[in-house]
Amino acid sequence: MDTAWFGVDADGHLALFDTGEDGILPLSPIEQGPEALPVSEEGAYWEQLAAIAEALGHDDDDDLTEPVFLAALGLFSYETDYGLVPYERSAVPQRPLRADDLPASVKRKLAWMPLPKVHFASDAVVQPAEYAEEVATWSSPDLGYLTADGKFRHAMPGHEEGFRTVYATEFLVLPADEASAREKAYYQRVAEESRTAARWGYALAAAMAVGALVAWALLAP
Repeated sequence: MDTAWFGVDADGHLALFDTGEDGILPLSPIEQGPEALPVSEEGAYWEQLAAIAEALGHDDDDDLTEPVFLAALGLFSYETDYGLVPYERSAVPQRPLRADDLPASVKRKLAWMPLPKVHFASDAVVQPAEYAEEVATWSSPDLGYLTADGKFRHAMPGHEEGFRTVYATEFLVLPADEASAREKAYYQRVAEESRTAARWGYALAAAMAVGALVAWALLAP
């Protein structure tokens, strides 16, 4: 479901990432202050963002997740709505805010994902799965993720075996139609196995029913 998380890039700049319906939510490694709520807890990012806004002199939280408001705070913002593709940048601040610029009282409440090879100012797309050890998404994790450069599809962290089951390889070089063809073939095979199991189930049930009738006929007075 919709949530958000903070990222810090190689320059120390902060960005808010909006997952949309089922975008990737990194769960580790996460750096956080001692008072920060777990990044996966509902409402955690709201409290953290409100603390940042208050520290910078803003007290109206009606527009907290709007890209224009985030840019006014000095935050970059990225959005997605699908768990297999990268996030796309939606706002660039004129004066980027660094995590180290925040008051200690705010940093104690803040949790963020380090993105050591990302530069928000120049990178219009970011794929957090490339840096995460554990992620959550409502999309099927066995289908893997599209890299930020759009050239490869890799296994989600922790779902390498499922990825190999679907695609019979460690990673895919796109074009995407190759991935789609393998994905379609896999699900066709799963569907056929399911239909075969169902047919055997029906046959077994019918045999048991006939057996029960025969037994009843033989044992009836």
